[in-house]
Amino acid sequence: MRGSGVTMVFQEPMTSLNPSMRIGQQLDEGLALHGGIGRRERKARILDMLGRVGIADGERALSAYPHEFSGGMRQHHDRQRHADATGTAGGG
Repeated sequence: MRGSGVTMVFQEPMTSLNPSMRIGQQLDEGLALHGGIGRRERKARILDMLGRVGIADGERALSAYPHEFSGGMRQHHDRQRHADATGTAGGG
């Protein structure tokens, strides 16, 4: 299988998160490249996705850098980022 049907979620998300980009930028990048939706809708989806993975204060999380997240929060974010890229986010 190739392409958007395959994703890998690494156990140590710090290896796949860009330390110089805020979490919101990294999530938005995936939706912007693969989602075909406007900026406001992307932000709404991102906040919804953060809530789904247990990150309660989504607005605050958007402006945080990866090192500001706990290990568990980084794993939640990384899984969501991969779901965004493969189009499986928000499906269930």
